[in-house]
Amino acid sequence: MDCYEYPQYWDLAFRDSTREEADFVDALAEKYFPQRPLKIYEPGCGGGRLVVELSRRGYDVTGIDLSQSSIKYLKRRLRRNGLQADVRVANMIDFRCEPPVDIAINTVNTFRHLTTEADAAKHLESVAGSLKRGGFYVIGFHLLPPDAALEDQEVWEARHGKISVHMTLD
Repeated sequence: MDCYEYPQYWDLAFRDSTREEADFVDALAEKYFPQRPLKIYEPGCGGGRLVVELSRRGYDVTGIDLSQSSIKYLKRRLRRNGLQADVRVANMIDFRCEPPVDIAINTVNTFRHLTTEADAAKHLESVAGSLKRGGFYVIGFHLLPPDAALEDQEVWEARHGKISVHMTLD
């Protein structure tokens, strides 16, 4: 099963981190950006758990993802919650925000989908071009301990109501 075609399950698997990640963005915003509302950009936003939460907190959010299923799901969630955000199908390698944003976030290891050094460099250049002067790009990486074996995995389960998702990250 391609988890990216079922964004509701992907978001469920990471929902426990949503508040903490949004709180981090709030703390960064409070410390470095006194003006409001702030513009936030999330490349590779998936089903949009952070887009929804940050929009709920009053940020002007832009989210992009390659998955049409994810963007369609996110648009429904925003509508259902009476929220607005600029969300669209686009490639994080070369997408640029216009107008520029204050903060870009990439918290769930999405950067790893940039599989070549050239793509990673293009992505970083596009995000730099999307940021206002003095803006921040927050990137999260999934790291195993240095002594971990190559075959080590991180495994967990997330539940909501009658739905349970089992995740394995290699």
